[in-house]
Amino acid sequence: MAKKIIILIGIFFLVFLFFVGFHLYNIYSRVSRCGVENCHGLDIKCGPNIPEACTMEYQIGDGCRQYAKCEIIKGKCQLVENFKFKQCKSCVENCIEKFKEDSQKQSECEKNCYY
Repeated sequence: MAKKIIILIGIFFLVFLFFVGFHLYNIYSRVSRCGVENCHGLDIKCGPNIPEACTMEYQIGDGCRQYAKCEIIKGKCQLVENFKFKQCKSCVENCIEKFKEDSQKQSECEKNCYY
């Protein structure tokens, strides 16, 4: 009888450890996954929902995304805006403003923003 009780307590303990471990893993993985969530454009969104693949469409400013980086800072996933990204984004925004009505000229101007 005592042996059965010890076995039941052991099983209960193992199930308890499994659930605690599972919940800790979910909490940790939510905080530890951090990356760019959207695929196109200059408005970078950081978070845990990182796409596995993006469409092949191109939007103006996509070239600046190579300089964008998301990191966990003080427990929060956020964009780390470095100098190259800020400079590139500003350049592309100037191209958009300068050639509002001509997307061809915007694209030509944009090519000068990636260096």
